[in-house]
Amino acid sequence: MAKCHSCRKGAQHILKVSHSKQRTSKWSKPNLHSTTIQAGGQKKKVKLCTKCLRRHKAQTKQPSA
Repeated sequence: MAKCHSCRKGAQHILKVSHSKQRTSKWSKPNLHSTTIQAGGQKKKVKLCTKCLRRHKAQTKQPSA
């Protein structure tokens, strides 16, 4: 399964619990996006989760004042 390039967040196996306490298996997957980042002067296509994508955009958009 796919993982986030930055934080290594991947799919988690969880149990859904209904009102009657019946447990059923479920996979919880992260919200991954394919994006291009610049690493070491080269462009690289990676998958990032939404949280890491927002963090990366904030770091690259710092004011140059």
